This record gives sequence, structure tokens and C-alpha cells, in this order.
Amino acid sequence: MLRDAANEPATAASGLPVQPPIVHFRHPGYAEGSNRLLSLPALDSGGIDYDVALAACGIIANNQWARVFLTTTKSAEGRIARPDNGLLCERLYFVHVEGAESVWPAVVRLEDWRFPHGNLPVPWDAPEPVQSRDAGRCALSNYADGLEGAHLVELKNAQWWNANELDDYAASATFSGERINSDANIMFLRADLHRTFDERHYTLVPKRNPDGAVRLVVHVFTSTPSGQLRQLWHNRGVHASPIRELLFARFAWTILNPNLTAGFLTPTTGIRHILVWDAETGKHTVETRDRDSCLNIPERLRSRSPTKRMRMDSVPALPPPQQRGNGKGSKGPLHEEKEEDMSWEMGSKTDSGYDEHREEDEQEDEPRGRSRKRLSDVGSERVGRAAKRRALDVEIRENSRW
Repeated sequence: MLRDAANEPATAASGLPVQPPIVHFRHPGYAEGSNRLLSLPALDSGGIDYDVALAACGIIANNQWARVFLTTTKSAEGRIARPDNGLLCERLYFVHVEGAESVWPAVVRLEDWRFPHGNLPVPWDAPEPVQSRDAGRCALSNYADGLEGAHLVELKNAQWWNANELDDYAASATFSGERINSDANIMFLRADLHRTFDERHYTLVPKRNPDGAVRLVVHVFTSTPSGQLRQLWHNRGVHASPIRELLFARFAWTILNPNLTAGFLTPTTGIRHILVWDAETGKHTVETRDRDSCLNIPERLRSRSPTKRMRMDSVPALPPPQQRGNGKGSKGPLHEEKEEDMSWEMGSKTDSGYDEHREEDEQEDEPRGRSRKRLSDVGSERVGRAAKRRALDVEIRENSRW
């Protein structure tokens, strides 16, 4: 029997504005008009989740969860408590750090942010739910076809992973000793959702229901041109429960994104006080950046070569049930980063990454002077890669039956 054309976007949530308002979080230590610290879309019933906003501001304030608070004026008076509905509905807030000078230094790069072992903010510190894999299906859509393995902590951030000892949260990888490739650090996503995930449009966060119960849901931080990403997925529950600590690392990487911190990184006047991690001393230092130095930061991010996608034949298969678990407390050899540190690059120059280079779409760059491959050779390579992907799909499904 013939069927009508599918219309999947019809499942989008109703009532979301075409162009959502923006909530700006400002730094009280800088002049008006040049003190925007973080900007987040108000997608939660016209506001933004209080816990998400406070955790995001806490990351920029160097993990000062207990000392960070918000006000609606530049003064530290009138501290805002968590509203009964859990939402911040004003359009402007100031971020204060109790006991610190008004011009407190900010963390703006992942490489300068230290993972807070044993010190996650509310509600990330809620009792860990039973860990569940996506059983060979997309963690968001539950699709079984067109899957790709998405790293929670990106491979390009392997050096940061090692420096912050995240091996403790990941069991050994199936095909290598590099624990960043462990199945604990990989979530299966449909190809389009993987793409927008890697471009930091969204991530997964725990949110509190009105009854106080914590649920893992999608939170969209930057929309796509069509608006479908936020309409379809914002605040939706997920089909998998990855390890909380690795999700929090992903959350931090999503927040430390020039699309969200552009107001702070591109000041119109004055200077910025930036917190920088010194690997030799194992301590943070405060650097003073002038306007030109700050303006160069986004350009440096955009000048990086595009992110390479993870090949399907490198995605580790799901291990047997008896080998699954978060592997916390386990030790293993650290991965030595051989490539350029890419922790500063962005997924795309705009609010979408649909023009981003994809590894599957074209051949690897060849050294200058080499002749181009014949079409027959290229075709054979593509067939080979397709066969590997099909074989992996079969392996995923076989290993997922538990």
C-alpha cells in the first residue's frame, strides 16, 4: 500500500518562538556596553533553566559553584535564589563571585579549564542513574540506521583529556589502549544529529522536574537556520544515560564556545582578565589581554582547519555485557597527543555547520605535486569504506542484543 510522504518535523514542540529572546549574563567588573560574559537563548518557556545557567557561569568562573550567584543589577545586593519554577525569565543578569574582587578573571578556553573531580554542581551531583547504552540506536531519535559514533570528549581534545585524568571514568577501549576511544566516551547518534552535536549546537544536561526528580534531556544552546533543532529536540528526554562526568566535560566544552562568549571575547573597549592554566607549575595564572588580543581569539578559532569526522570503522563496538560499566577507578596508559592541539576550534563560522567539510564527502588532502587518483581508484576506496560501515552496523546490532 502506498503511503503519504513523511513529515517528521511535525513532531516539533509547539509554542516555541520563531526567534527566541536572548538572556545575557554580564560581568560586574567591566564598563556597561563592554561587560557581556555569556549569552544564552531563552528556550525554556521564555526563560532559561536556572541550574543550567548557574553551572555555565560557574565554569567560566573556574568551578566556583558555591560562590557564584546572580543579580539583576551590577550591585552584589539582591542575590537571586532558584525560582520555584526553576527558570530565569529576565533578559539581563550579573554574575558575581562571592569574596572575589569585582574584576574576577574568567576561563574562556577548554585548555584552561580543569575538570572538577568529585565536585560537580547541582543537579549534576545527583545520584547517578543506572548506566545504559543506546543498544545500537540513536540516543536521541532511537533510529537504528545512519548511525555514527559521537565522542563526548572530542578526539582533538585528547591532550586535555589526559591532563585532566579522565581515564578514571572510561574502561579500556575495544581496539586500542586509548581510553578516550572507550565505549564510555562514545554515544551513538544519527548522522545529522552527530553533526550538530559536534558543532556545539546542543548537549545533554540533567534538569529537575517540578517534583525535584532529575532527568537527562537535550538542551539547545545555538539554533540552526531552520529552527528545527530546537523545535524538535530541546528539553526532550534521551534513550541513553552516558557517564555523568564525561557529559559534564562535554557541557563545559559546549559553553566555552565563542558563539556564546562572543561579547566577552570581542570587547569594544578596555582589557580582559583571563585565567590561564600553566602546565609546568600546575596552577592558574591571570593574564591581562587588550582589545586587539581579544579580537584575535575568534579569528584564530575560525582559521583552524575544519574538524575531521570520526570514521565509522574506528568506532568501538559495544563490549559484551559483563565488560560494560564506567570503569571508574581503573588506570591505563595515557594517550600521547601527536597532532596539533585543536581544543580552540569551532565547528562552523555561523550558527549552522551545514557547510562544514565532511571527511566522507571528499578525499584526504594529498601532498602537493602528487598526481590525482584515478576515478576507478577513488571509487574502489569509497566502496571499501561503505563495506566497512555496513560491517560495523551489523557488529553494532549483534553486540547490542543484551
